[in-house]
Amino acid sequence: MRHLFLSLIIVFTSSMAMAAEKIVLSEGAEGEVIPSFEAADQNGQPQSFETLKGEKGAVLVFFRSVDWCPFCQRQLKALSGYAEQYKSLGYNLVGVSYDNVDSLMKFSDKNELGFTLLSDVGSKIIKSFGILNTDIGEGSKAYGTPNPTIYVVDDKGVIQAILAEEGYKDRPNPADILGYLR
Repeated sequence: MRHLFLSLIIVFTSSMAMAAEKIVLSEGAEGEVIPSFEAADQNGQPQSFETLKGEKGAVLVFFRSVDWCPFCQRQLKALSGYAEQYKSLGYNLVGVSYDNVDSLMKFSDKNELGFTLLSDVGSKIIKSFGILNTDIGEGSKAYGTPNPTIYVVDDKGVIQAILAEEGYKDRPNPADILGYLR
């Protein structure tokens, strides 16, 4: 039943995505509260949703890796150009991956990102959100990566929107996220 539901969503959103160049996934999660989490940021400091959210909430970007994923690297650099705009609307931008703190710090410093990256070594947060890429088996270098997904969450942790593309190579346009920041 779930596969039928997902197929219908993909067919429906694919036709809509051609015009909007994005797919908005909703499996009933919009309106639900995100799982609580805590992780070290790129500076090794402990963070949680409470310490990271802006006045109105947060834009949580789950990505594969800063070390080896060029699509993620490109996405993070593009998002960096919008971080201040999101913040001015009351939403802090936060990236989450299975990368270690050192990798995140090097990438963030080199690219002057200007937003927080969280190190989810062991993929506990990724798994709690239900977005672990199950096509990658244990033992693989990429095991523990998420299906790239963006959550727009209000200040109480309630999911307002979930954005993702069908594959891992394409990512939602950072400008499109602005339409979900209320």
